[in-house]
Amino acid sequence: MHVGIEIDIDGLEGLLYPIRRNAALAKHYRLRMAMLDPSSPAWFWWADRERKALDDLARWSKMALDAGVAERQVRIAERTGQRIAAALDDAIGPVDLRPAVRAGIIERFVASLTLLEQADDEPIEGEES
Repeated sequence: MHVGIEIDIDGLEGLLYPIRRNAALAKHYRLRMAMLDPSSPAWFWWADRERKALDDLARWSKMALDAGVAERQVRIAERTGQRIAAALDDAIGPVDLRPAVRAGIIERFVASLTLLEQADDEPIEGEES
């Protein structure tokens, strides 16, 4: 184990990592509780761990919201979509298409990417969320 080693991480990821981590911990603790009798001392121990993870999750989530993380993620996604659309436009550039047809292809492509991004937020059938 290496202690004190630095890693490169940007502020956005620095705020999102503890949110993801505490959400995962809370879920793990809840699953452990589900395997126990609610009157057992172990159940209460796991419940306390879950409560602490949820408290930390709420605190980190508020920090991320206050810092505008959601808005930044939207801007990053929009910029990425624009770059991908520009790459598609460049790729179909040599093909002899009327400007209206070319614009329609790009528009449909961007709409498809938007649908794919929205679908990423929905759980896949048979997959836990």
